Amino acid sequence: MTCTETLFQTLNFIVLAVTAFFIIRYWKETQEMKCQMIEQNRLAKKQIKSSNMPILDAIIEQVKPSPNMAHFQMQFAYDLFLVNKGSGAAFNISIRRTTSNVHGQKETVRAAPNVQIENFQRDIKIIGKDETVFVHREQSDSYRAFTLKIMFYDIFRDRYEWEFEGDRDGLSLKTYDILRSEDKPV
Repeated sequence: MTCTETLFQTLNFIVLAVTAFFIIRYWKETQEMKCQMIEQNRLAKKQIKSSNMPILDAIIEQVKPSPNMAHFQMQFAYDLFLVNKGSGAAFNISIRRTTSNVHGQKETVRAAPNVQIENFQRDIKIIGKDETVFVHREQSDSYRAFTLKIMFYDIFRDRYEWEFEGDRDGLSLKTYDILRSEDKPV
């Protein structure tokens, strides 16, 4: 083997080693860029979803009871409304009211403790941004506590479940759950 052949093989090895080094470095950088792009896409989707998220609130407004409620010792009536305070529309809204057995509720001090409120269920197709929708009018002398369960979807088909609890004086949000479409099993 001559000196030029040895020098040529050494240079060839150095060129291959440098090329391999740059190929591995390029591969690592593209992998990092890929991870960054995936993270940016995930954050962009999250931002778009949050900017189109519906937020439903249940509101009670007292109204004048109808004259045919004379058989009650104290006449009382209220309207139940849903208000979309979010920035996106709510779809396929299902509202269900059931009586609640909250300890210490005001009904125990009422003169007519046997007066009940009726359970009901109502479905609404859509509630748009800043829209208020009438749900139910209650005419009862009862302070009976109740639970209001509301299930709805947003434009991304994410499911929301709110649960309010209260009585005729008002409602408060008890629990909420959001099942995002990326959380759903495939």
